[in-house]
Amino acid sequence: VWESDTSKSARRDRNGAYRHFLSAIKTNVNFAPAYNKLGIYYGDYAKDKKRARQCFQKAFELSPAEVEAAERLAKSFADQGDWDIVEVVAQRVVDS
Repeated sequence: VWESDTSKSARRDRNGAYRHFLSAIKTNVNFAPAYNKLGIYYGDYAKDKKRARQCFQKAFELSPAEVEAAERLAKSFADQGDWDIVEVVAQRVVDS
């Protein structure tokens, strides 16, 4: 949804993709892909790394098969030098 218009105004528009992701989560709080996409929105468009990481963590907790969430989460931990946690994330992906 948000990828079709990458303009600055579209990134700030909370009536588009952002609203749809929140609606999906409200409909089903266990729907991991919505948390993953919301994390991408926060990380890439809203530039809110803290919220992005929280969303990726939730997506990954719900489904270790959310590979993009796992990758971004692992990168976040690697950036902080938390290599033991990176290894745990990677192993959970492999095991799923």
